[in-house]
Amino acid sequence: MQAQHLTIPRFRPDGYLPEGLHMASKAEVIFRFGSSSRRRRRLVIRIQRWIELACRVGALRLLVDGSLAIGDVLK
Repeated sequence: MQAQHLTIPRFRPDGYLPEGLHMASKAEVIFRFGSSSRRRRRLVIRIQRWIELACRVGALRLLVDGSLAIGDVLK
């Protein structure tokens, strides 16, 4: 599966991202998924830690999925 966008697309009306891989910077992930609620701000702190660890071991990519990548429409 190839990346479809260079940035994270808008959520679909049902609250999910469109199917596919979506390339994004650390800043965009934090802005899009970590600013809408206190819970998401806490989760994004974890993501930042995972990004730091990934960099330390030389990882080139980090996959973010699950409830962090779902819009607040579902909550």
